[in-house]
Amino acid sequence: MTDVTTSQGRDGAGLSAADEQLLLRELTERARAGGLKLADEGGLLGKLAKMMVEGALDGELDDHLGYDVTQAKPLVIAWVSKPAMPGALVPLYPAADDRVHPGPVVAGATCRCCPGGISRSARGRRYPSDMSEAEWAVCEPLLPAPAWLAGLGGRPASYCMRDVVDAIRYLTHNGPVWRALPCDFPPAWTVYYWADKWQADGSTEQMHDDLREQVRLAAGRKAVPTAAVIDSQSVKGSEMIAGGHRGYDAGKKINGTKRHIAVDTIGLLLTVLVTAASVQDRDAARPLLWNLRRAFPSIKLAWADGGYAGKLVAWAKSSLRLTLEIVKRPDDLHAFKVLPRRWVVERTLAWITRHRRTVRDYERLPAHHETYVYWSMIIVMTRRLARQASAA
Repeated sequence: MTDVTTSQGRDGAGLSAADEQLLLRELTERARAGGLKLADEGGLLGKLAKMMVEGALDGELDDHLGYDVTQAKPLVIAWVSKPAMPGALVPLYPAADDRVHPGPVVAGATCRCCPGGISRSARGRRYPSDMSEAEWAVCEPLLPAPAWLAGLGGRPASYCMRDVVDAIRYLTHNGPVWRALPCDFPPAWTVYYWADKWQADGSTEQMHDDLREQVRLAAGRKAVPTAAVIDSQSVKGSEMIAGGHRGYDAGKKINGTKRHIAVDTIGLLLTVLVTAASVQDRDAARPLLWNLRRAFPSIKLAWADGGYAGKLVAWAKSSLRLTLEIVKRPDDLHAFKVLPRRWVVERTLAWITRHRRTVRDYERLPAHHETYVYWSMIIVMTRRLARQASAA
C-alpha cells in the first residue's frame, strides 16, 4: 500500500467541498497510475465522488462497501500500486478506534483525586501511551488516595491524576526530556513532582505489586509466587550518570549501568537492582536474592544462567535457604535454542526495553532508573488486564 488518506463522516468535522474535490482528484490520479480500471459516472467511484462533494454519504454505499457509513467514523481511503486483480476497486474501511487521534473525551470517568469523584481531565486519547477507559479503571483504584479526601487537610490537586499518569507513561514509552512533554499534559515539573513523590513513598512499587497480583490471579496462579528466574542486562549510560554509578562491561563492551531483575515463572517483575555495568552478575546477585527472599518468603527455588554458578549457589542455600538452580547452555550448541526457564526472564527484558526511557540509562540516580523499569511493567500489566476485562 503506497499511501493512505483519511476523510471524515458527515458530521461537522469533515473536509470542505474544495478539499473533497482535491482528494478525489488525487485519488483518481493515483488509481490510474496504479493500474486500476475506473468506473464510469454511474459506478462506485463516480457515485463516491458525487456523494463526497455533496456531503450526502448515506446507507446507499452499504451494498458496495459492506459497512454502515452513517456512524460518522473516520474513513480510510487506500490505493494499491500493484493490485492483485486488475480492475478491482479499492474498498474503504473504517479506521480502528485506537488509531483515531485525538480520541473522544469521555465525560464522567471516575477519579478520587477530583472533587465529586469525577475526572476533570479534558484531554482526548491522543498518544499510544495514553490509557483507555478500561486501563484507567484498572489503574485508578491503585493510586494513592489524596490527603484531603481522608480529612487530613490540604486541597484537591490542580490537575487530574489521570493526566499526570498519562504524562509519566508518555515519558516512559517515548523517552523525551522532561521539558519536552507535549503541552496538552500538565506542566513538566508538576508531573516530575508526582513521579518523584510516588517513588519516594513507595507508591509506584506498591501499584506495580498490586497489578502483578491481579495478573497472576487472572492467569490462574496464586497471588504470591513460589519460584523465580534471575538475569541481568547491561545498558548504555548517558552523560547524566555520575562516575560512581557507571562502569564498563568488558564482555558486552558497554559503558553504562546494569540492571539485575528477578521475575516469576510467567515473566512478571518481582524485584530490580541497578548497578554499574562493571559489577559481576554473581556479586550483584547477593543483594538481589536477599531483597527477593525478604519480599517473597514463599520463594524457595530460583533459576539462573551459567554466570551465577560457583559459591553463590552454596551461599543462597546456607544463608537464604533458597535453592539456586543453574540452567547451563550446552557446550556443543552452535545455533539458537530456547533454554528452559531462561527464556522467561529474557522475554521480560524485551518487554522492558520496548519503552524508550529504559533503552538507555538517562537517570542520575539508580533509584530513578528502577522506577522507570517499574512503570514499563505497569504499562504492560494494565494493558493486559484491560484486554481481559474487555474480552469478558
